Amino acid sequence: MRSTLLAFGMLAVMAHSALADACYRRDYSDAHIRQHPNQTVKSLRLQFMTDGDFIAQVAVRFSGDQALYQAEMTCYNPPWIEPGVIACDRVGTFFAKGYDTDQMLIFTHGGFNVRAASRPEPRGVIDDDAIEGRFKLARRDMADCDLRP
Repeated sequence: MRSTLLAFGMLAVMAHSALADACYRRDYSDAHIRQHPNQTVKSLRLQFMTDGDFIAQVAVRFSGDQALYQAEMTCYNPPWIEPGVIACDRVGTFFAKGYDTDQMLIFTHGGFNVRAASRPEPRGVIDDDAIEGRFKLARRDMADCDLRP
């Protein structure tokens, strides 16, 4: 039991160090949005930081909406999921795989919520609990991580 806990602790440390001050981003073209009419996400950015806790700052722009929606989520390595996958939650949950590579796949079942300072209500990245959402993001330099106009 002690060696199992130690192994999970080591995975958590590896994930934290691999993601410390890391940025992953995806911007979808208008052509892509037209081909996937149910997709509302235009741009998605994840910025990982360690500040005592392991944090993911999420920023989203939706098609047809100029507001910048954001959320801050706590991430961890739960023992019940496969090695190399992290979970991030607070306003819903997403899982991230490939955090130690140039591309990260995040997936969520039912989505997670983000808020815009200029809007009173949160907005769901995926609004339907029956839909699994997948987003492939590319690792970017921190200077290219900002979604503000």
